[in-house]
Amino acid sequence: MPDTLASIPGAPVDPTDAALRPLLAAAGNIALDGFRAVRGTAKADGSMVTAVDRSAEAVLAAGLSKAFPQDGIIGEEGASRRGSAATWFVDPLDGTRAFLEGLAHWGPTVARVSEDGVLAGALWLPRIREHFYVRDESEAFLDGRRLPMLLHRSGAPDGSLFVPSRLLLHLRLRWPGRTRSLGSTAAHLALVAEGGVEACIVGPGWQPWDAAAGVALVRAVGAAVTTLDGSPLDFRSDVGTPFVAGTPRAVAWITAPGRIAPLPDRGHRG
Repeated sequence: MPDTLASIPGAPVDPTDAALRPLLAAAGNIALDGFRAVRGTAKADGSMVTAVDRSAEAVLAAGLSKAFPQDGIIGEEGASRRGSAATWFVDPLDGTRAFLEGLAHWGPTVARVSEDGVLAGALWLPRIREHFYVRDESEAFLDGRRLPMLLHRSGAPDGSLFVPSRLLLHLRLRWPGRTRSLGSTAAHLALVAEGGVEACIVGPGWQPWDAAAGVALVRAVGAAVTTLDGSPLDFRSDVGTPFVAGTPRAVAWITAPGRIAPLPDRGHRG
């Protein structure tokens, strides 16, 4: 059955959330219709794209233009519109490889960004029916229920760490818990905000449509967000720079000297 505004879990938090829900549901339905039925092609940067990505972005861009006529739009697959109030960054299907592989953590994510930061952001995971929404980087919600602030604990971190699967081909990471990858930057960040995961690392090359909503979610619950050297992440000047987000103890542990180091280049032997 197609998702509608009413069938997405939880009541809308505010008018922006209410406006976004039917758009996210429509994009999610396009993906569900194509799940395990479409093929992907590689883009120049090595990421994958499908007909679902393009169709879902068209629906999101059209809906955002109608609901927020003063705002601009920048989409991963090329949607572009100038605006005077704020800009919507749109990823119509974050986790395209996971989608193509039949996994569950993928879906549309959008964020409304101004010079003051992320004004609103959302992620809809249609396969597992979870809806994340963040307002002003200060309040985060899962299915309409406000997420609590992260617990501050001392000692070495002992929970799970999400990492991009390719990152460990290039870096050695010392981590006392388990490492996992779901194939979606937005989902990794959202699950950190939910509190079930200690931290996540976002690898190089990310763009605002990948991470804007997720970074706002984790900041709203008190997570630390820094580059790998421990410097606070500046969302404007640090675009594409690897970063870590999570509980303060986890971020401090990961960014301590010697915890992350490049692996030796094994491609050239004397």
